[in-house]
Amino acid sequence: MSKYIYIVDNEKIKIGFSETPWQDISDLEQQGGFKTVRAYVLQTDVADQVEPQIYHYFAHYHFIGEWFKGVTFEQVIYRINEFVIEAELHNLKNSRLQTDTRQANSAYRVIRKLIQRRQIRPTLPAVRNAIAVTSEQARAYLDRLCEEGILEKDSCQRYQVIDRRKPR
Repeated sequence: MSKYIYIVDNEKIKIGFSETPWQDISDLEQQGGFKTVRAYVLQTDVADQVEPQIYHYFAHYHFIGEWFKGVTFEQVIYRINEFVIEAELHNLKNSRLQTDTRQANSAYRVIRKLIQRRQIRPTLPAVRNAIAVTSEQARAYLDRLCEEGILEKDSCQRYQVIDRRKPR
């Protein structure tokens, strides 16, 4: 079952993991007597995988329980998305694409370049579920994301530049 990672901003930052994040946030407000300034919720299949990494990374900012101070809401979102992307790409690389290591590495590199060079921060369960066994199919999937407007126009243009450098 998918889990959520949620971040609550109220001068201090709460980083939580839950199957019911909005209920947890509501409970925090009612029991803690504070109002959430901002909240960020991310559904992912790798929450359990990245939870220890996240807490370890932010250990220097630890305040109490799941609360942190001295770090910004944006910094936490950025780093959590990085951990999630890394874990999902690792799982992708080691899942269905195992049938041909060269093709798996090619698809992995294409997707990783798309994310890193464009500063896109999507999660990739859809990629993991929809991608097939060839880099050609990985490109087709990324093209479909561009055509459907899921990825930003600038990102798609940069992807096409990378794509042109790769032999078809």
